[in-house]
Amino acid sequence: MTANAFGPGGDSVEGTSGNDLLDGGPGADTLAGGAGYDIYFVDNVDDVVVELDNQGYDTIRVNLAAGSTYTVPAHIEDARLSGHNAVNLLVGADNTGCTLTGNDAANLLTGGSAGDYLRGGGGADTLDGAGGFDIVGGLDNVGDYTIVQGEDGAFLLTSVFSGATITARNIESFQFSDATYLAADLATMIGVQLS
Repeated sequence: MTANAFGPGGDSVEGTSGNDLLDGGPGADTLAGGAGYDIYFVDNVDDVVVELDNQGYDTIRVNLAAGSTYTVPAHIEDARLSGHNAVNLLVGADNTGCTLTGNDAANLLTGGSAGDYLRGGGGADTLDGAGGFDIVGGLDNVGDYTIVQGEDGAFLLTSVFSGATITARNIESFQFSDATYLAADLATMIGVQLS
């Protein structure tokens, strides 16, 4: 089902027990998908997404004004930035693991206390896993980057082709197209000792 409400805001949109597309339109809206694999469209930082545990694999597509911060609520498994604005995307405290995907702007993607999968989108991204066993994915071949590690332990990956950068903090694993490295192994490969 596709549920849309394009009033001036303050809409409440409810899905069905099936797979739903929910879009409240302009303004601060409440979106509730129910069971099924639901996709939510968030265009206001005050949009509220209500999803319960064990009700399918649910996705939020976030398109906000530049400089906005959006916190991914509990029971959302996938959050993706759309549009071209630099937006900060955070995993909420009640979320037990999420996939975060950036867009082509410079984004800050921050995981929660559980293991998260973070994927930049082509801008100068900062990916912070926070707690849990966190993975940075969607990377090109390892040889396509210059990689350095700062004194604070963060890795800086710079594409030798585009110059795009990824700053990765509190990350335990890096999934390149041709290989996967634990952070300690990546540090050893580039000749740095983790403290």
